[in-house]
Amino acid sequence: MEARILSGILGILVLVLQSPVLAADAPDTLKGFERLVGGCWRLEETCQEFEFGLDGRHVTARTLAQTQAGKRVISEGAWFYHPGKDVAIGYFVAKGMGVELFEYSTRFEGETMTSDVTAWDETGQPRVYRENWTFTDPDHYLWELFETESGSMTRVMHGIFARERAPETGE
Repeated sequence: MEARILSGILGILVLVLQSPVLAADAPDTLKGFERLVGGCWRLEETCQEFEFGLDGRHVTARTLAQTQAGKRVISEGAWFYHPGKDVAIGYFVAKGMGVELFEYSTRFEGETMTSDVTAWDETGQPRVYRENWTFTDPDHYLWELFETESGSMTRVMHGIFARERAPETGE
């Protein structure tokens, strides 16, 4: 039995290594996230932080809110390269937003990061959105959220995020 399992794992490994889309290709699709990593992206009382994980093969993100009790995490998740779709796929959870799961399909076009977003509520009902993050300079981006319904898009939220960099340590 163990020999069959090991043989199966070895077979899968050979298929993966011979595949035309290798794991090494994944970071190319995620390179657009490089400009987000580092510092805190602030909009009003929230702060977004981004970090590459596992050899740059995924990007983790979390949003913190400043409350009277201090900072608290209000959303977190990660984007991964999807070799079959050649886009970054993201899954996020949040507190206090009336959404159980956010699903992202994200691509970069010039200075804009565009995401098709499905927000699933606690009853399993989806709402479909489009998010655009347009970089205006290295430390600012315009965030726009559009609700998509019946083939039309209506902007429902927007704001300018500004990066706050950590103070230099002088080392």
